Amino acid sequence: MPDEPTVEPGQALAAASYVQLISTWEPNERLASAALVTPDPNGRLPVVVRVGGPSLVRWEPVAAAVALIAFVVIFSPPATFFIGLLAVAVLLLVFSLIGRFFIKVPEGAWGLASRRNRQEKTFLPGNYVVMPWLTLTHLVARREFVFDAPVAAAPSAEGVRVDVDVLATFRIVDPARFVYQVSVADFDQFAQAAIQDSVRALVRGMTALQALDVGADEATKLKAALGKLTGPFGVEVSAVAFTRVVLPSDMTTSFEEKRLAAVHQEEEEARAGAEDLRLRLLDERLKAHPNAAQYDLQMARLRVARDLAANTRAVVGLDSASELSSAITLATDVDGGGGPAAAPDSSAPPRSTRKPRQT
Repeated sequence: MPDEPTVEPGQALAAASYVQLISTWEPNERLASAALVTPDPNGRLPVVVRVGGPSLVRWEPVAAAVALIAFVVIFSPPATFFIGLLAVAVLLLVFSLIGRFFIKVPEGAWGLASRRNRQEKTFLPGNYVVMPWLTLTHLVARREFVFDAPVAAAPSAEGVRVDVDVLATFRIVDPARFVYQVSVADFDQFAQAAIQDSVRALVRGMTALQALDVGADEATKLKAALGKLTGPFGVEVSAVAFTRVVLPSDMTTSFEEKRLAAVHQEEEEARAGAEDLRLRLLDERLKAHPNAAQYDLQMARLRVARDLAANTRAVVGLDSASELSSAITLATDVDGGGGPAAAPDSSAPPRSTRKPRQT
């Protein structure tokens, strides 16, 4: 059997309606117990296994008993031998039918037993001694089964088509009601439709951006809505989870660009705030220490003048001779020199540093 096709959100709903819950039939209890834990070629375990016949009956002893009775009737042995053969035949018949007095329900299953085609009892896992007219008819899985339901193009409050993947977990709590009120195939289709309708109703009450952030609260609401729909069939919803929410590609790109722009704007505002704080603190410190600020300014000018003076190709230009004199005096006081250095004659023309051109 070919594998089930993979389904992507946004495809037609018919493609998404693949069968997830299956049932099977076996002729006796032993094969039914094995089938309950044997996956099909697609890896699906059956939810319900129908037992085709009554409890195990050994047909070999029945055949032997019939052969003995035929031998006695045809050959008419002596009375003593005749009674012995009939006793053996009766024991063989009893031995062949002894399985009708026992019902074995495997671990992880419910057992449904009927009497004259009417549901009589529900058994938990174990071995039971019953009357021979009570027959095991179904084995129902007690495990939880996971149901995947992709919902395509669910409209949001503003009309945006949203694709939502939902994973629901079901558990059978009333096996008799589940078996006799709905078939497994019908419940599979019903669960698909119920999840589709519930998810669409949930998405219709929110915007597309809110749909992207669905979480535990929305899952709880969806679980309650599904529980009301599956409860009449003896099925309980254990958990619901949103595995994927997808918006149209152009809308997703637009939202990403807006969010990225908002992040950049917040970063610029944070940097501007930090710069404003730095300048405000600096302004307060300069107002509190004006002499220190003037000292830093003069020292900076002096350092620049010294660096330029060390360069023979540079010509130092100051605004006035008094500015140079004050700078040198300040440097002498800071360095702790013996006296002020002689200021150069500002009236003398500057000496050229250019070499004469050779002809």
